Amino acid sequence: MKYARQYTENKKYVDAYNNSKDQDRYYRNHHDQLTLCWGAEERLQNMGIDTKNLRLKDIEEHYQHLTADRSRLAESYKAKESDYSRLKKMDDSIKKFIEEPSVSHSIHDNNRYRDFS
Repeated sequence: MKYARQYTENKKYVDAYNNSKDQDRYYRNHHDQLTLCWGAEERLQNMGIDTKNLRLKDIEEHYQHLTADRSRLAESYKAKESDYSRLKKMDDSIKKFIEEPSVSHSIHDNNRYRDFS
């Protein structure tokens, strides 16, 4: 999105440069804007984005939609993680409860056979 914004904001300088009668002078006066636009255009093309049909507004709307989805999923993940922790504690407690009687049983069984004489 950074490069799309740079490209659209500085595209007017490239268009004016191409239509300029004295391109050298225009280049000297607007070197930074031209370089930003050309660099952003190259990056976008390397990413497979068609710069001729680039609409920044659509990209920003899509980005906002993805950001909202990410926030919603993060909240859902945290809730599920909390549920998992709670269930894990319950599972541990149940396992501990199930294992205790058998341990206490074996202690009582051993005491039963002890000779007190």
